[in-house]
Amino acid sequence: FMVHILRPATSWRDLPARGWGMLLAAGLCLAGTASSPAADPAGVILSPSNAVWRFLDTGINTNEAWMKPGFDDRGWASGPGPFGYDPELVPATPIQFGGDPQHKHVTTWFRRTFVVPQAANYQRLLLRVLRDDGMAVYLNGQEVWRDNLPPGPLAPEVLAQTGVEEGMVYHPMDVAAGLVEGTNVLAVEVHQADPASSDLLFDLELSATLVRGPYLVRATTNSIEVRWRTVLPTETVLRHGPAVGQWMPPLVDNA
Repeated sequence: FMVHILRPATSWRDLPARGWGMLLAAGLCLAGTASSPAADPAGVILSPSNAVWRFLDTGINTNEAWMKPGFDDRGWASGPGPFGYDPELVPATPIQFGGDPQHKHVTTWFRRTFVVPQAANYQRLLLRVLRDDGMAVYLNGQEVWRDNLPPGPLAPEVLAQTGVEEGMVYHPMDVAAGLVEGTNVLAVEVHQADPASSDLLFDLELSATLVRGPYLVRATTNSIEVRWRTVLPTETVLRHGPAVGQWMPPLVDNA
């Protein structure tokens, strides 16, 4: 008894609208289609919270390429998250704000790298962020999320739009996928709403859903069970028959 799992020249994850998978088992052929790519909703953590980041807390950053993959950050400090300063909380890595408590540095910059094998297998990136006050997040040099900051270029003196007093609260955010094979770079800039603010906080977790096509659950001499998962409820169409092109009427599940 042998089972073969076959895919078309364009893989399931690359199909624009409807994907299909095919299973051949003991002469029985099944093909399933779904209106959105299959994915494991549990997610995979690519960059965890409390991770080690490099950071620049001098208040001055004249290199506009600081968020790009080729930037040399070896001169920056490093430590584990969460980062910041707060009179009521103790972040894992304190951030320096300068010599004048009434005129603290407005912006602090952060970078870290992480490795992703087979980047095309991941989709729907999810951020969980701890931020006080505003922040912009870059993935491989491209801005993927901005919160509590004005539109346009972000100079070091640009203030966040409002003050945030939340403590250790992490916010989940969907972001556009932009992973590359191998080493990826996350970069973040955190801005204060007021140079006299008493606190600054930052930490971040990045996860992603893993693409999964149809997979065999069990097979007998006259039946076969195949499953896949989708991120959202979606119409499913199942075609079956004795051979490719010899299909019985399709089975449709609108759930």
